[in-house]
Amino acid sequence: MTDSSYQISPDNALRQAAEWAVELGDNPSSGTLYQWQSWLNQHQQHQQAWLKIQQVQARFQTVENSQTAKGVLVN
Repeated sequence: MTDSSYQISPDNALRQAAEWAVELGDNPSSGTLYQWQSWLNQHQQHQQAWLKIQQVQARFQTVENSQTAKGVLVN
C-alpha cells in the first residue's frame, strides 16, 4: 500500500529512481532489494518515477541492440 499523505516533487522522485537504478544495476544484495521495494511502495510518485526510468532504460537498450546488430559498436 502506498502512502500518499505526504507530497513529493516529481523531480525529486525521478532523481531518487535514477539513483536506485544505478544501485540495482550491479548484482544488488537482498538488503538493497528490500530497501528499494520499501522505497517503491512508499508513494505513488516513486512508482511513476520508477516506470519512467524503466522506459528510458528500455530505449537505451533498444538503441544499443540496434547498433550492435548493425556492427556499429566495437567491444
